[in-house]
Amino acid sequence: MVRGNRIRRQYQPVGGVYKRYPSSEGLFNEMNAKGAKIEENNADDLRFYVKGGNVLKIINWFFSRKNREIDVWREFHEELISNGILPQEKFRFIKPEYLHSKHERLITRRGINAKQYLIYDIYTISFTEEQKKALRDLLKESEFTETYAFVNEEDLDKELIYYDNEEYQLGFHAKYLI
Repeated sequence: MVRGNRIRRQYQPVGGVYKRYPSSEGLFNEMNAKGAKIEENNADDLRFYVKGGNVLKIINWFFSRKNREIDVWREFHEELISNGILPQEKFRFIKPEYLHSKHERLITRRGINAKQYLIYDIYTISFTEEQKKALRDLLKESEFTETYAFVNEEDLDKELIYYDNEEYQLGFHAKYLI
């Protein structure tokens, strides 16, 4: 897990929000989609608001994979390599394999005044032997730091980890990794 940017005492799975491409502009204008304005530099995130009548159209568009980012490399790189958790020379390439998608339909979460439809794409990565060794070395170095945490299935079930008598939250979607 990597430390989240928005919730100070939370660790979450590697990954994040897909980006949309400029070619999606017509569709988003047609549906009067409004950006969620989480951060100014994330205007192209697939985090936005639409009227309820357009939700099915958006879901169908999302699964068409058109006009949007479709791989996990950018998030893997941003969250594990560019911040120095993993060595770039050993993780220049990864082999992600899509497993399935998990949907949370029209839910309400604390702090968000809207119904949400969330789609999580779950991947596994086939690491090379060199990459596996780098991951084992990282675990030996420390299983918990300010930037990452190794967790087990029990932690995922509880959505909590404890380190040095301190409690840390796991992202609510971490349970989908089991």
